[in-house]
Amino acid sequence: MRTLPLSLFGLCLLVVSWLPAQDAPVVSLSFTSLSWQKMIKDVRIRNADGEATKLWIPNGSPSKTYEYTGTLPLRFFRETGQDAEGRPIEQTVAEYSPNGSGANQMLIFIRNDRNGREYYRILPLGFDPDGIGENAYRFVNLSEFPVYVKFGEDRFMLNTRGEKTLLADVPESGGQGVAMAIQVSEQPNDVKVVYSSSWSIRQGRSALIFLTTDPDEKDQIQVKKLYF
Repeated sequence: MRTLPLSLFGLCLLVVSWLPAQDAPVVSLSFTSLSWQKMIKDVRIRNADGEATKLWIPNGSPSKTYEYTGTLPLRFFRETGQDAEGRPIEQTVAEYSPNGSGANQMLIFIRNDRNGREYYRILPLGFDPDGIGENAYRFVNLSEFPVYVKFGEDRFMLNTRGEKTLLADVPESGGQGVAMAIQVSEQPNDVKVVYSSSWSIRQGRSALIFLTTDPDEKDQIQVKKLYF
């Protein structure tokens, strides 16, 4: 086995150390945002040209569409003050890297503090409001087990992370009441009702319906309904 002379080996290390770093690719993303708990204000993103955009992340419905051009991960931050030279101090509160193209994504911000500091876990969901149409009810199961949904005359099962969109038959004259119920089954032959209500649906509205596990009672389901 041949070995490199020490001087040549040192030269190789020197050449490697001076190789220029590869620049991260610049990507373009468009997204809407939604806060799971409560509205989030004064969070910013910074594009590749250095311009910062302030976001408004609502709780009751998806935000407007934001555009981003820059490197990944997309960093969300707050300005928490200024340093000794008057430059803003930025605190990262969330980061996001899309798995695919990143087109038509709704980013759901879920509070998940780190070491006592504000931080959010981001759950992306494919969402194109212009492509959904009217009277569409999209069910998304974010719970830890399958659920069985009764929505009016329709009955269907959603696996964990599963989803289904139904078109409601709403009279042109106005709205109507729809019976809504959810059953869960964590074990074979163990099915029980965990949610029951009557929903009033109206002509021309569509909704996202998220089904999640209650953090305090694991066998209960929380339902979050968002009209848009």
